[in-house]
Amino acid sequence: MYLCPCTKNEHITDMVISTVSSYRVGGIISIRGPFIGIIVFLLLWVSEYSFSGTLLEVREIRFNGNLSFSASKLKEFMDTKEKTILHPFRNVPFDEEVFKEDLERLKQFYQSEGFYDVTIVDFKVEKVGDRALRIVINISEGLPTRLSNIMLTINGDGIDLGIKKSLEALLPLKEGDIFRTESYRNSEKIILRYLAEEGYPKAKVDTLARIFKEERKAFVWIDVDIGPRCTFGRLQIEGIQYVDPREIFRLVSFKEGEIFRASKIKESQKRLWDSQLFSFVDITVKGLDGEDTKLPIVITLREAKPYTIKAGIGYGTEDGLRSKVGFEARRFLGDARRLSVQARASNLVQQLESRFIQPHFLLDPWWMEFRGGIGRTNETSYEAETFFSTPQVNIPIISTLRGFIGPNIETNKITKLDIYPYDPDIPDRQRDNYFISSLIFGFAEERVDTLVDPTKGFRIFTTTEWASEILGSDISYIRADLEVRTYYPFQPGWVLANRLHWGIISNPETGSNIPIFKRFFAGGSNSNRGYSYHKLGPLDDLGNALGGKGIFELNTDLRFPLEFVTRDLEGVLFFDASQVFSGEELMLNKLRYSVGAGLRYKTIVGPIRADLGYAINPPDKNPPDSFQFFISVGQAF
Repeated sequence: MYLCPCTKNEHITDMVISTVSSYRVGGIISIRGPFIGIIVFLLLWVSEYSFSGTLLEVREIRFNGNLSFSASKLKEFMDTKEKTILHPFRNVPFDEEVFKEDLERLKQFYQSEGFYDVTIVDFKVEKVGDRALRIVINISEGLPTRLSNIMLTINGDGIDLGIKKSLEALLPLKEGDIFRTESYRNSEKIILRYLAEEGYPKAKVDTLARIFKEERKAFVWIDVDIGPRCTFGRLQIEGIQYVDPREIFRLVSFKEGEIFRASKIKESQKRLWDSQLFSFVDITVKGLDGEDTKLPIVITLREAKPYTIKAGIGYGTEDGLRSKVGFEARRFLGDARRLSVQARASNLVQQLESRFIQPHFLLDPWWMEFRGGIGRTNETSYEAETFFSTPQVNIPIISTLRGFIGPNIETNKITKLDIYPYDPDIPDRQRDNYFISSLIFGFAEERVDTLVDPTKGFRIFTTTEWASEILGSDISYIRADLEVRTYYPFQPGWVLANRLHWGIISNPETGSNIPIFKRFFAGGSNSNRGYSYHKLGPLDDLGNALGGKGIFELNTDLRFPLEFVTRDLEGVLFFDASQVFSGEELMLNKLRYSVGAGLRYKTIVGPIRADLGYAINPPDKNPPDSFQFFISVGQAF
């Protein structure tokens, strides 16, 4: 029997490590004869090659007997690494001492997962080339230790049983499950987190575990003292000079006298950050060690600069030389209002845009964003001048999800239309302005680790625009867009990124005509990289893009580090499938496919990107060049 009095300062892993050598886990010690011969031979082999300057590399690590865990999972705990097709540039020479430590780490991992009888039966190190090795590790897992009983007591059970039932449901430890060290450790954190959310931030948790080796059973006792129920106390603000304290009180999610909830602290900190009024935000809860149930809150802030001027210049394969300059004013007209003005210019677009944000609009935490400006678009098929004004109300639903709705007013004048032959579905009104009055609404959800270069999480954007003569618009249409982006890390530094974009536009009121500047286009560095900018989909006889009423795009990036060159360099293999349709029907059998590779050099403003794409099934008419090369800034998605 093993006793594990695991309190806050003493965990079950201490028991595991201290008892490793006391029963059948010493694989290297218990093996005799041929095994020692292999070790001696291996040491001589490594010494000979090391002396001659030749390094031995591991090409394969193979496991036998690992019934409960995959080989890839076990390799995560080893410092001895393979040089495989997924890691062609890895240069980690084989080290026999490191490999011994790997075997210990493997046993410790198994024990932390409840397999205390694990044994490394033996292993083989085989030469499979002049400099290549194969390692075969034979494991006997044994039977796991299962949790036989959990005793959870709360204040001696002199408390509402509703809390106890909630905690029992939340605990990762369940009777009959394999006893895992991580689950045991996390139990305390889960209990404290739950109670802090229910108004008990002073709760204390003591844990105890007993493991019976022969019976392969574990018993766990968890004693919880929830302490008194607490409320938010007096709010103290430090570090402000120009920001009105009333604005801070509006941004925090709690009020004095309310039941204490830890999530309110986190939400308040995010709202203070998002206001962009501060360069530093810290929220501290006082009185946790005392007897007072009113907990004072201290918010320490550092105010951001009231004005910011930004300027930049760059180059992209599609838009050539580009530049932008911007000005932003915080605390505009007082409170947390913000005003920004930005001008940008390239071969494709010249635009002057202003943006005004009014927080606490109508209801808190709603906010209003007003965008307006003028611009000019220079496409191969057409050129247009635009004026737009778009006020939009944003409605947070949860911390990562918001809805938005607002009117849109714009005028568009086509100054040049270069299409041959004439397409009756594209109105030719070069001397007239299109006045468009529409309603735009949708949802946006972003759960990513970083906005500049995400490696984990997802983004979802949905937008619907309805323009109608009822709203005073010259033309009528309904346009819907859906875009989903996912980022999945599956190896250290490796990310599988995916993007799905689907959209349609129709004109149910007045017929099929859709102005060219409202149509969908595809092809280019942020679309299908086997085609040049806007050259995928319907084209005229001269190869100019006509656009379409439907679009489908699917992009997949496999991003991996190239640390053998520099830690800031990343490689990419990509696959793109997309099409622009003349009608609104989605025809997947008409998709065009592309493959390619690229490089990313990471900088503060985002990765500098170079991509080389190849179209697999180009159209017979106006086929693209064999390869397309793009240079830009930022990931493709």
